[in-house]
Amino acid sequence: MKQLLPATVTFTSANWDTAQVVTVTGVDDDIIDGTVNSTITVTVVDAISDDDFDAVADQTVSVSTTDDDVAGFTITETESGY
Repeated sequence: MKQLLPATVTFTSANWDTAQVVTVTGVDDDIIDGTVNSTITVTVVDAISDDDFDAVADQTVSVSTTDDDVAGFTITETESGY
């Protein structure tokens, strides 16, 4: 996994019931590595959370990123043999 945006999601009393989107982006390279599975851990930060949520256990989410690279080659004629 290359990037997780945003890296931090904050729920407040004003937005606790509104979904927040997190985007997972894989490394865009020329390597054919297929689908890559990763795990994201969701954690309550005790120091800045409401005390009612301090005991909530970490949650994990499994995600998959799909490779956009394909095997192949290009043949280009540079000079006619005839």
